[in-house]
Amino acid sequence: MRILLIAFLLPLCAVAQLTNVQSDIEQLLKPGQHHPHVDVSEPFTDQWSRIIIHESIDCGDDLCSEARYGLAHRENGDTLSAVFREIKLFNGRIFLSNDSWACLTDINLKVTHAYSRAQMLSNHFIAASDGEHYGVLDTLMQQVIPPKYDSIRQIIDLVAPHNDKTPDFIVKEHGKWGVVNYRNGVKIKLSFETLIELDGFAAFAGKKGKYGFVRWDGVPVTQFTYDSMYTDWSSPNFIVTRDKKIGLMDAVGKELVKPSFSEVTRASSNGCRCAKLNGKYAVISGNGINLSGFIYDDFKPYLVVHDEMLLQRNGKWGFFGCRSKKEISPFVYDDIAAFYGLEAEMMQDHEKKKIRLRDE
Repeated sequence: MRILLIAFLLPLCAVAQLTNVQSDIEQLLKPGQHHPHVDVSEPFTDQWSRIIIHESIDCGDDLCSEARYGLAHRENGDTLSAVFREIKLFNGRIFLSNDSWACLTDINLKVTHAYSRAQMLSNHFIAASDGEHYGVLDTLMQQVIPPKYDSIRQIIDLVAPHNDKTPDFIVKEHGKWGVVNYRNGVKIKLSFETLIELDGFAAFAGKKGKYGFVRWDGVPVTQFTYDSMYTDWSSPNFIVTRDKKIGLMDAVGKELVKPSFSEVTRASSNGCRCAKLNGKYAVISGNGINLSGFIYDDFKPYLVVHDEMLLQRNGKWGFFGCRSKKEISPFVYDDIAAFYGLEAEMMQDHEKKKIRLRDE
């Protein structure tokens, strides 16, 4: 089967743009001068090292910085000033992107292609603008997706994240999101107001203020009945909400627990969570199974949710084990003084007692 590849159409000012970008690069290239404030220097090609600086940026009351990249010649010290947001290799060319333009150069920094905006999506594809819309180019600099979209993101294959030669792309046109393949064939119609990529060719999608779970490999779409859908990436299942109640959904879009909880925690390493219903807490498994019953009055959170969960019942504290699916200490303690994972120091009648936790 023959595949027709059409050359990517640059704007009419492409020649002038190419010249202007080359002039900018020559002004940024300082002969025999090293950048005065290099934070990191790392190998890039046989000829160049990539240098990194961190610039302070305004982000409210916080102290923030962002990385800027440059190049230093490994023999004569010529330095391309570190003003670029991105410097990467693309099929033997150097990809440069700053606040004003993006381009591809040969190894000697001679510009071969220039764009008003562009971004490397992977080792095999670049999203480039014709001045108004984005299309996608392959390593031969041939167009695979025409410049018709307002936004393009490549869907990353987790097995080969940078070497997928036949990926899908999430695209936006006229305010609607959808999915196309690497030949611009439609996988999901551009009909969603929101499309947030998940693992496994799936996404959260928003339509008319409601959310659903979609896939583009033939699996049916869930109903758009949720007020929100999100994941904290601590577990393969997802959080869904409806009418201010929280439920769980698995990785293929099946509702594990209908929205009914008033609170859920992050997942532990073994996938358990604490959930709150009608003012009581329970421990639930990664599949949404109730392991303990809603019998606990309080739950003590830590920065990390441990498989050994500290809960309160009838005014006394104790531990429930996620792996063993049972209580692993008596609920007789007034408070906790310290918790080390496999043991804890508990307070009972104003005395400190060390207890071992066997969650087996």
